[in-house]
Amino acid sequence: MTSPLSSSRVTALIVFALATPSAAQVEWARLHPTSSPGGRTQSAMAYDSARSRAVYYSGYGATSETWEFDGVAWQQRATSAVPPPRPTTELAYDSARGRTILFGGPSPDGVGFHDTWEWDGTDWLLRTSPTIPTERWDFALAYDSTRSRTVMFGGFGAAGYLDETLEWDGADWIVRTPAHRPPARANHRLAYDVARGRTVLFGGADPNQVFGDTWEWTGDDWIQRAPPASPTPRLYHGLAYDVARGRTVLFGGADASGIRNDAWAWDGETWSAIATTRRPPVRYLQPMTYDSTCRRVLLFGGADSSTLGLVDTWVLGPPPGVASTMPALGAESGGEVVDILGDRFTESADTTVAFGGALGVLRDVDCRRLRVVTPPGSGIVDVTVTNALGTTTLVQGFTFVPDAVAARFGNVNAGRGARESPLLVNGNVGDVARELTVRVGQGIDAYVAAPSSRTDARFVVYAWLGAPDATSLTPLPRGLGTMIFPTPFAGTTPRPGAIWNNIGRFARIGVPTAPSSPAPSLLFRRPRGARAPAVVALQGLIQDSGSLSTDGFSITNAVVLHIAP
Repeated sequence: MTSPLSSSRVTALIVFALATPSAAQVEWARLHPTSSPGGRTQSAMAYDSARSRAVYYSGYGATSETWEFDGVAWQQRATSAVPPPRPTTELAYDSARGRTILFGGPSPDGVGFHDTWEWDGTDWLLRTSPTIPTERWDFALAYDSTRSRTVMFGGFGAAGYLDETLEWDGADWIVRTPAHRPPARANHRLAYDVARGRTVLFGGADPNQVFGDTWEWTGDDWIQRAPPASPTPRLYHGLAYDVARGRTVLFGGADASGIRNDAWAWDGETWSAIATTRRPPVRYLQPMTYDSTCRRVLLFGGADSSTLGLVDTWVLGPPPGVASTMPALGAESGGEVVDILGDRFTESADTTVAFGGALGVLRDVDCRRLRVVTPPGSGIVDVTVTNALGTTTLVQGFTFVPDAVAARFGNVNAGRGARESPLLVNGNVGDVARELTVRVGQGIDAYVAAPSSRTDARFVVYAWLGAPDATSLTPLPRGLGTMIFPTPFAGTTPRPGAIWNNIGRFARIGVPTAPSSPAPSLLFRRPRGARAPAVVALQGLIQDSGSLSTDGFSITNAVVLHIAP
């Protein structure tokens, strides 16, 4: 098991360079997860920001299904309790309480449900409350994160089309009586504008008309807006608030001309058509939400004129965000395993990563991390990520150094696979020189990750006083590779002190079985009261089944701490 290591006496000060997208234009990208919910229509979806999952509920037919999407894959969840099947309902995520709210929907007898359920990430919980709204369906829900209320408006029930505003506070439904309200309607949509603190309503229909009006709920009253431009009147559309761009996004639905696939953005003053080079096919009844982890709008399924249950997954967003490379330095010969950290990464089939114009080899993708093997190169180069959403460049994002210098930094068990960087300090391997500036009297967090050849690893991390250089490289016996300073294996003196470990066998300081133990204060104490800056280099051994060593160990990367008084 990989083990987090906390404590010691210094804290690293890290600054990441941030890349800006090459264009502000948003784009659609289709994802191709290996599994997904079956063909459904009139389903609901909301994003659980605490668990980084989109929650999807479908009660169409005789069964109810709960699925979750983590940005890469859909997974069906097995639950001991489940809301009774219903062909249409709405979800909203209560971020204050960490619950996804489900209410109502049509029942098989045609009367409708008025039950309240909450999904806690493990199971569905049926809630009771003093106030119970009447049975209804085709209403709209949105969560007001400023006021910690789930807002519900309209729908259709035994009394016909409704114009009620209700709010769920986690314990009871509160009936609101504002001075103004939208006309009664069904099949409209709500989304909460976080930046402006307004719940936005658009569209829907009653027996006589399809609406194209825009309303905003302030928490006290409904305000009708009169934008200079607006989507056509429609119903069954998707609506979600894009936090990254500060816009409420509308897609598709049905209007007088038929089923649509146009997209619009509301900025609080007007609606603007969103122009993209690709877009999902026409559809209605599709659920949409905002994925705050991957920072993009998420759309799934819906229906068109011939298919009642589409099963495609789409995302909408600006070009990918690129925050950093880790490590940011590697050998000129290439072959380094580098993580590109950011967001809005899509899939390997539509992704390329270039180091100064030369393409790396993509190993793994999720929406916030790309793992790529570097090509050969030289000097300081830009790192450019391109996917279906666009292109972003991290200026001077990677440095190629001579192989002899790079050998003291990554996993240097040469000859078996690419080198990796299992030792992180304060979440980083450092800047392009793998050197961190720290101060006495603070703390550092160190983390040793298992190499890709293992799912767990034993490790020991050593510390040396002094700065490494090219002359510090010491060949080790038994095929271990090269370490920055002599180790107990080399049979030289002085022997370093082990400051963290989960081995015990090589430890001179620390508790063998503890994943976290304090570093000895003597490492960071100034001798005889001296206040001159000092340097401490951290490096160690990690058990690795992919190692060429007969003992199955490799050398970790080195992290150099410059300790200031």
